[in-house]
Amino acid sequence: MRNDHYTQISPDLLKKAKGNAWSLENIEAHGVSRNAIKYIGSSVGEQMDNGTDRRVTDYYKDAAGGFWFQDRVLQRDGTIVSMNVHLFGKEKKTSYRRYKRRKY
Repeated sequence: MRNDHYTQISPDLLKKAKGNAWSLENIEAHGVSRNAIKYIGSSVGEQMDNGTDRRVTDYYKDAAGGFWFQDRVLQRDGTIVSMNVHLFGKEKKTSYRRYKRRKY
């Protein structure tokens, strides 16, 4: 999904998704491909701690009926950025490397 817009999710679909959604950060651990999910809409929350920016939660649905979410930030100037850009000032690469447990 583009980083500069969102589509408001319907209230009944939001009610279903909100309580059952898993974070997209964990999608690989659940054995679901990122290519198998479909964007279904977003909700805009209350103002964040700084008093000006607002959290945008994007919701997705997979082929099996599971719900997924990812948070972004609607800034004061109207742009929407990823949570990493909001927190760190730049896009942070996520490493999904698995570390082996040491044998002693």
